[in-house]
This record gives sequence, structure tokens and C-alpha cells, in this order.
Amino acid sequence: MDLDRSALQQIVFTAFVAAAVDGFIDDDEITAINGFAQNHWKMEWGPLQTFLRDVDDHVVEFYQTLGEEDLEERLFNQILPQLNLGSKSLLLELLTNLMQADQEIEQAEVRILERLKKSL
Repeated sequence: MDLDRSALQQIVFTAFVAAAVDGFIDDDEITAINGFAQNHWKMEWGPLQTFLRDVDDHVVEFYQTLGEEDLEERLFNQILPQLNLGSKSLLLELLTNLMQADQEIEQAEVRILERLKKSL
């Protein structure tokens, strides 16, 4: 699937948020997400590292503004509705890879994956 920069940013951002649902992001998860971004990156968009830093800043801001709101609910109520069906399918594939990357499957990750599948 050919993604535009905005769709790639949404998928990568959502993957980082979902990966952090267990409290931290494992190095293998970071590598998998960065690899996904690199595979879909187009040179005319500029430096990939700048894009990844911007996404990281957005993730930090997301967590700083989370407050008492449940992360999973915010993910499904505010972020996922912005993704089209193709982007959700790619996100599902990426999240499945992330679950395998750190070789630990957390209950929260399974819940997110199942809810995402139901939204397709």
C-alpha cells in the first residue's frame, strides 16, 4: 500500500502509543516501528530522522496530556477514527509484529489488537 506522509505519521504514532501500553517501549519494538517507517518512507519527504523525532515529540505530548483518561480509550476514541481502512490494516500488521518483537504478549496489547480487528 502506498501511504502519504500523514497516514504514515498516524500509523507510526499509533504504533508507538500502543507499544507503550505496558509501561515502556522495548528496543526491539522501536526497531520494528522504525523499520516499518523506513520501508514506507519516500525520499522527497526529507530526512526520516526528522520525521521520527517529530513523531516522538507527538508521543511525549500525548502522554503528558493524558491525565486521568484511559490510554486505550483515548487511542480508540480520538486516534483510530482518523485512520482509513487501509491504514488500520497496516497498523494491525505492525502491531502483530510488535507483539512478537519483544517476545512478551501483554494483556493490554491483546485487547488493543482485538479491538482493532473488530474495527476493520
